[in-house]
Amino acid sequence: MLKPDIKEVTDFDVDEKFSSYLDFIEFVFCPRGWYESIDDKKNWHHSGGFSFLLNKGKKISREEFLSWKNDIEHGFFHGFLVGFWIFCQSRNDLLKHLEKDKQRQKDRLNFHVVRPIYSAFFHDFLKCLGQKENHDKDLFHVFPDCLPETYVHENPVESMKNSLLVSSDRIELNRFPDASEWIDNSKMGSYHFKKNLFVRRFYDSYRKVLERLYVNRDSLWLSHVSEEFFEPKFIGLKHQKFYPEFHWVSQDGFGIDEENKSLYYSVYCDYLPLDGCHRHVLKIINDKQSLTYGLIEKSRIEANGCSVLVSDRDHAVVCKNKNVLNKEWIFLYRNKKFDLKQIDAQNNSVISVNNLNNFFKVMRLIFGKIEAHKVA
Repeated sequence: MLKPDIKEVTDFDVDEKFSSYLDFIEFVFCPRGWYESIDDKKNWHHSGGFSFLLNKGKKISREEFLSWKNDIEHGFFHGFLVGFWIFCQSRNDLLKHLEKDKQRQKDRLNFHVVRPIYSAFFHDFLKCLGQKENHDKDLFHVFPDCLPETYVHENPVESMKNSLLVSSDRIELNRFPDASEWIDNSKMGSYHFKKNLFVRRFYDSYRKVLERLYVNRDSLWLSHVSEEFFEPKFIGLKHQKFYPEFHWVSQDGFGIDEENKSLYYSVYCDYLPLDGCHRHVLKIINDKQSLTYGLIEKSRIEANGCSVLVSDRDHAVVCKNKNVLNKEWIFLYRNKKFDLKQIDAQNNSVISVNNLNNFFKVMRLIFGKIEAHKVA
């Protein structure tokens, strides 16, 4: 008899699994880039399976492409996470197929691996264009060669009710805030039952972080690192409710306001991923020093009553007109053994630096291939 896992699940556990998925997606889309990222000199060409499938069926317009990208409920973001649940449910089989194909050089297009992900990404594409009735059946004209269940996923036949795509799509029903009131657990599949604590943790916190990063991918973000690494008096203190509750104070008020200097703290301002100004402090703090790294949208911190001001330094400052709750921030970490000691990590939004950066990397890979091969 199938029994549910009862071991406690943390955001670190979810983050680790999502890291494996991002690595898998990068390898499928760009093996050479993946090998370069681990300093392996193998000269692997890209697998062309995804591009090959994109070239089938009708082309899509730029407007349709953007509608799919920007539709949070049914577009890329939802499809990408359906792909995540496919990966979670069949990771060993997918990796086994990749290894066999690599050794035999028989299926250079990796269809065993690519087709489930391709199907996940686009299964609700026509919904993004406003079509509800037959959105699955009619998808065949635009994205043919998906898994067969893709074209009947709205109301699958008996033999396909527990297929990978259908069960993964059903797990993603948990994205809706009132899902617990109407989800029929008897139809959710064995993985949802066995890994229910993992699924719950993903939807209670981690998915919300990913959605926020995705929705605000073109927004300006601020970052502030808790400064105990150069202020010994801060060691052992915690940001209990607000962030930052304690911070270094410039004696001249950053050239802005010496009289009220305790209100100001330094921030870096840049877009994501963390390959510009946001990475400066990561170069200063080695990976064996504790890191508590807060990230927040400029618009959000202003909506919380704070001002972002120009200083006499090479970075901006925030005027703490009001305290900003920890829950408004996303906290980044590099090593769960050393980092996030200054906050309650399991009751706040956390994601690893690597996963944030890799999430943006694979998005760029995916969107680039689609624009090159499918957009007219």
